[in-house]
Amino acid sequence: MFTPYVIYDRKIITLNDKKYYYIFRINVIILVLYEIFYNLYRKKNVMKNYYEILEVDPKASKEVIEKAYKVLAKKYHPDLQEEKNKKSAEEKIKRINEAYEILSDENKKAKYDEKLKQIKEEEERIKVAKNNEYINNIKSVYTNQYNNYKKEQELTKEANNILKKEYKKELRRLKMNAFLRKIKAIVIVLGVVFIIGCIIYIIPATNKWVRDIIENNIILKSIIDTIS
Repeated sequence: MFTPYVIYDRKIITLNDKKYYYIFRINVIILVLYEIFYNLYRKKNVMKNYYEILEVDPKASKEVIEKAYKVLAKKYHPDLQEEKNKKSAEEKIKRINEAYEILSDENKKAKYDEKLKQIKEEEERIKVAKNNEYINNIKSVYTNQYNNYKKEQELTKEANNILKKEYKKELRRLKMNAFLRKIKAIVIVLGVVFIIGCIIYIIPATNKWVRDIIENNIILKSIIDTIS
C-alpha cells in the first residue's frame, strides 16, 4: 500500500503526520499567494509588447506597422466612441501612440527589439529552470515512493518467511502431540487389557474357563508353550 508523500524542506514526509500535514497545507497556500502576487507584479512591471498592441508581427515592415497604426487609431479614436467607452478608448489610443512612436523610429525600434529579445530569453530560461525543478521534484517523490514500496515488499517477504517457519514449527508440534496421544491411548488400552487378564487369571472360576479355552485353542496353546 502506497503512503502519500510531499516535499517539505527538501525532505520526503508522509501526510499521515498531522503536524506535517498542516505545514504542507500552509506551504501550499503561501505558494499560491506568492504566484498570484508575482503574476500581478509581473503584469504591472513587464515590458510592454508594442507589436501586440499594434497587432502586427515582430518581422513586419515599416509600411505594415504604419498601416496597422492608422487602422487602430481610427478604430479607437475617442471622438468616435460612445460616452461610456471613451475612457477605455483614451487609454487604448495612448498605448497605440506609444507603440507607434517606438516602432516607427528605426533606432528606437532596434533598441526595443534587443531589450525584448533579452526579456524573452530570460523568461524562457526561468521557465526551463522551473520545469526542471518540477521534474526533479516529481522524480524525487516517485523515487522515494518506489524505495519505500521496495522496503515494504522486503519487510512483507521477511514477515511471511517468519510466519512460514512458525507455522511449520507449530505444525510439527501438533503432529508430535497427536502421535503422543495415540501412544498414550494404546498404552492405556494395553494396561487395561493386562489388568483384566490378571483379574480373570486370579479368580478360580474364570481361571478354569480361560484354561479350557486355551486347551481347546491350538493357536493360543502353542503361543503360551512358546513363551513358557
